[in-house]
Amino acid sequence: MGRIMLTAFLTLCVVCAPAETIALENAQLRIEIDPHLFAIRYVGFPGEPGFMDSLAVSQEVREGAAWADAGGLHTDLLPYTAKDAAIRRGPAQVLELREDYVAMLGPPSEKTGIRLKKEVQLVGREARARFRVTAIRVAGETKAVALRNTVRIPVHSTLRIPKEGVSVEALAGLKTIAPAVVKSRKYWIIPIPPTAELNGVILGAFTGEVVLLNQSGSWTRRLVSMPPTPDATPNACSFLCLLDDETRTYGAALQGETRELKTDELLVLEEEWVFERRGR
Repeated sequence: MGRIMLTAFLTLCVVCAPAETIALENAQLRIEIDPHLFAIRYVGFPGEPGFMDSLAVSQEVREGAAWADAGGLHTDLLPYTAKDAAIRRGPAQVLELREDYVAMLGPPSEKTGIRLKKEVQLVGREARARFRVTAIRVAGETKAVALRNTVRIPVHSTLRIPKEGVSVEALAGLKTIAPAVVKSRKYWIIPIPPTAELNGVILGAFTGEVVLLNQSGSWTRRLVSMPPTPDATPNACSFLCLLDDETRTYGAALQGETRELKTDELLVLEEEWVFERRGR
C-alpha cells in the first residue's frame, strides 16, 4: 500500500523545469506562484494590492538552490531545521499546470528525507481557492513532524480571529497579549503593525480560522482538517502570529497536527481560502 501511495504522489502529468511566475486567475481572484522559490508570491483581487508581502530576491539567488526568504507564503517542516532549502524554497518541478490549477514537487531534503508537494486550485469563477501541502518521507528515520504555512503580512493590515471558544496566548516577547491584541465583542483583533512597538512577539491560539483584512477587502484562511486537540499540534497551537517591529516582519501561520511519518507515508495540510471585496 505504501508503495502505491508513493507512486500516486509522484505521478507526473506534466514535468517542467522551474518556470517563471505562474498566474492562476479567474474573474474574481489572482494567485501568483514562483516555482523557483517554491512560494506563493501574490494572492488578491486582479489589479489591486495583495494580501501578502513578498520580498525582493536577486537573480543569482532565484537561479540557485540555496535557502532563501522570499516572503509571500511559504511552508516549513517542524521540528524546524535551520535553512533547509529543499523544504523552504525547492526549486520545484511543475507536475501539472492548468488554467485553474498548479501542482509542484520539491526535491528530497537531505536533512529530513522528506519532500513536499504543493497544489493550488481555484474554485470555479468564485473568489475562493484551496492550497494543499503534502509531505512524504522518501528516506531517513521515522520521526514525528508537522507542517506550517506562514504568510508574511504587509503593513496597514489587520488580523481577525473569531473569539467564541478561542483564547489567544502570548508565547514569547510579552507576559500578556496586550498591547498586541485588541478585544472586540466577537473577535480577537491584531493590528499590523502593532499599536505599540513590539519586538520578537509570538502569539498563539488553537483555531482553524484567521481573517486578514486590508484596503481591498478580506482573506479568510480555514484549515480543512482541524487537528484533533491542542496537544496534537506544535506549541499546542494551530495558529501563530509573529510581530517584530525592529525588522518590520509580521507573519500569520496555520499549522497541522504532529504525526510520525514513516517511509512512503503522506502528511497533508490543506487550507480553504475565501475572499471578499471591501464594501460588499
